[in-house]
Amino acid sequence: MRIEILRDAITLSEIEENFIHEKIEHLAKYADRIDDEATIVQVKVAKNKIEITMYVPHAVIRAEEIGESMEVALRNVCEKLERQIEKYKESEERRTKEGDFLPSSTLENVLTTQDEFGVMSNVVKRKKLKKLRLMTEDEAINQMELIGHDFYIYRNEGDGTVHVVYKRKSEDGYGTIDVGEDG
Repeated sequence: MRIEILRDAITLSEIEENFIHEKIEHLAKYADRIDDEATIVQVKVAKNKIEITMYVPHAVIRAEEIGESMEVALRNVCEKLERQIEKYKESEERRTKEGDFLPSSTLENVLTTQDEFGVMSNVVKRKKLKKLRLMTEDEAINQMELIGHDFYIYRNEGDGTVHVVYKRKSEDGYGTIDVGEDG
């Protein structure tokens, strides 16, 4: 596992950096694939905010937390990541040796408890450009849960069209939107 610490207008002491490394390395005990040499962990540190993104085989696991200090935020974000790593571990157990996702009723098995991310704003704060991966609906739901978002955009493995899977707020469960192609 390679750990990259990115600082946002903050200087970290050697003790603080060692504390970050220790907490991240502790997460590896929750799943074998986390400690894989292919795993990259980016830790963005601000005064009282921590954002951790783990690029693990077949998934991205992400969490962020604000606390009264960097140490408190780090402890809290690691607790969130522990739960997400457990979900990742369950999904990895359903993969073949080639990395293909085994069919399962992920809609029933995925835990739907996620923390609220606060008040929404009308101002666009971040734009991302990503190549959409071919995957099944179950894989997309799993990816959405692992990164802690309310929706996930993907290219359907069956027909190659763009789909959006999302968490339903009015009732438990998920929904999907087939964006299709303009013609």
